[in-house]
Amino acid sequence: QFASWMDRFKLECPSECPRPDSKDPLLMALCLLGQEHEQTFLNSLQAEEADLCLVGNPVAFEATVAAMKMGRSYIYQAPLKHDDFLGNADFLVRVEVPSQLGSWSYVPLECKLARSPKAEFLLQTCAYCDLIENIQGIRPAEFRLLLGDGEIISLPTEQYFYYYRQVRQSFLEFMADFDPAKMPLPTPGNHGEWQGHADRLLFDRDHLSQVANITRQQTHKLEEAGISTFALLAAADPQKPIPHFNPTVFRRLVTQAQLQQATKQQGQVQYQIIQLPPAESHRGLAALPPASHLDVYFGRLSSSSWRLGIPVWGYFCRR
Repeated sequence: QFASWMDRFKLECPSECPRPDSKDPLLMALCLLGQEHEQTFLNSLQAEEADLCLVGNPVAFEATVAAMKMGRSYIYQAPLKHDDFLGNADFLVRVEVPSQLGSWSYVPLECKLARSPKAEFLLQTCAYCDLIENIQGIRPAEFRLLLGDGEIISLPTEQYFYYYRQVRQSFLEFMADFDPAKMPLPTPGNHGEWQGHADRLLFDRDHLSQVANITRQQTHKLEEAGISTFALLAAADPQKPIPHFNPTVFRRLVTQAQLQQATKQQGQVQYQIIQLPPAESHRGLAALPPASHLDVYFGRLSSSSWRLGIPVWGYFCRR
């Protein structure tokens, strides 16, 4: 919701909107790889001399409709629109299922680098199915994904479509209530190009979501108990019971907040080694093989994590 609100705010109040984050080089590189993946499939169709229509123009909706009425086998970069929604499908593929177009109809095919379907892929492609239905009169019974390993999988639209409709309705209601004076508070998660702004807001408010691995439900229970900020949690008595809150989890969150607070104050990551009971001695760091001079250590640390005092988690591997 926060990222959607910021996108709308940027459009309606550009002079008041903070700058989004700079482009992530990794995401830019993945975007280029995704374009190459899509181009490879396009090249294979051209090499096979498939009946292919290249639309390309993201606003040429009429060209998409014309190609569908002609019954072209593949339509590349097909603009779709209906009411307030528009999209640009990677490919529309002709199938021999009757529709208002004739003895044929179309299903969408999206090119994705991932090796397995992701939730956002399913929602995106269901949205295309919705837009296609308004052109050909029937909903595509399936949609297809070309995954990163080159496999094309087909998924039944009916299995995901009504969840998509629920998400779509929630989005429309959220946008209908948009008020530029009422910015929603960001929740833990990925806010895209607005991540830096979200981190600053949470930091300025000393919000509980800064505590590593805390959940939204836990945050709500703590706020109901009067522990509404990061500082209050770090100063809380870990032995004091909190209504409807697992005591072990509460002690862990208090300790986590204290470690993060100490990290901010001392400028060096603070940590605590957890002593495991004998029955669990094979878990955690104890599962590592004996130390070797060939061990390589990888640490991941973002600028926002360091500023917020979130401890670094290490990754271990052997050459």
